[in-house]
Amino acid sequence: MSRGGRRKKQAPPAEGAVPVSDRERDLGRILERKIQELSVLQSINEALEKLDGSEQLFRNICEIARHLCGAKTAAYYVYDRDNDALVQHKAVPPEAGIARKTVLRLPPKLRRRVLGERVPFVVDNAADLSAMFAGPVGGERTPRSALVAPFYVRDEYFGVLVLEDKDSGGAYEADDVTYLRMLFKKAGITIENQALYETIYSNLVSTLHSLVSTIEAKDPYTRFHSERVTRLSVLIGKEMGCDEAALETLRFAGSLHDIGKIGVPDTILQKPSGLTKEEFDAIKMHPIVGERILEPLGMLPEEQSIIRHHHERWDGRGYPDGLAGTDIPFLVRIVSLADSYDAMTSDRAYRKGMDHAVAMEEIVRTAGAQFDPNVVLAMRSICKRISNIKMHLGSDKILQMGGVLH
Repeated sequence: MSRGGRRKKQAPPAEGAVPVSDRERDLGRILERKIQELSVLQSINEALEKLDGSEQLFRNICEIARHLCGAKTAAYYVYDRDNDALVQHKAVPPEAGIARKTVLRLPPKLRRRVLGERVPFVVDNAADLSAMFAGPVGGERTPRSALVAPFYVRDEYFGVLVLEDKDSGGAYEADDVTYLRMLFKKAGITIENQALYETIYSNLVSTLHSLVSTIEAKDPYTRFHSERVTRLSVLIGKEMGCDEAALETLRFAGSLHDIGKIGVPDTILQKPSGLTKEEFDAIKMHPIVGERILEPLGMLPEEQSIIRHHHERWDGRGYPDGLAGTDIPFLVRIVSLADSYDAMTSDRAYRKGMDHAVAMEEIVRTAGAQFDPNVVLAMRSICKRISNIKMHLGSDKILQMGGVLH
């Protein structure tokens, strides 16, 4: 109404224009909001689909949340069930000038919201913020506001994400809460899928190990062969300076290197005398068969190469591909020597196993022909510290002796 009490006249619609009702305006705003939410959901999906492991997941959650809500900083606190505490796990950026506590103590009323309502909420009360953060210490400060988002997966409490202060200096809004709920819903599905994959993968690997054990159990002379080869491979890898990732590759592929023998007839594997050419040709197929069996696992290239090439020789006279010298991948050369050592020192139906000293003489003699000379040097170095390795390969204690386990 105007000051005179009369309603102002609205300007007439432009000629040819269609009047827009209030309902249409509301629908337009709802549509814009839904389009924005779909765009946000798409960006969340793209960011979470390319993750590799939980470490990257929690870092990306912090990064994505900062971007979506315009936050200056973010920190994720993982829930420690044993101590009923929230422990800082990731912070983005790490050095942000925020006086965070290593263990986040939520005031009782906020804790009740995390455990009861389980939805993001804004904290802008000075007393609550002082309780959550360490206060101004050494140039670090307490934020003026925070957005706290509990993270649950199938009713299991994983922790909380805390966004600290908006870049704009303004307050967190309902849209920010909505975006975090969308983010955590997708992140929860990602964790469920990852856990399911890891369970299936673990079960499959266990089945494959059982197959290897079944193969070796058929022949008492090769029982536990893969375990001994794996232990010796890891010892040599450690001696040659392999990092933990490479040692893990040796553990995984070493334990499965003979899986392809499942495709070799028992009459050949257990034959008590020498093999004919045709029988040896069948044996020589087992690396290729093993590679095919393990292909669905999506192994690393280094793991695949151990399965396929562990019978190659330094001089190029091995099988199946006749690789020579440094064309044979480094970790393969380690497993090749470990495999040969255990074969030489194990009893067979048609011969007695060599003594350790005799086997080492043979390995040294064929360095540069069958074996990589540097791998032989590493093996000899180990033998100077651990006498008669043959006696100890049946137990993980040898890994302690070699400095791999502590």
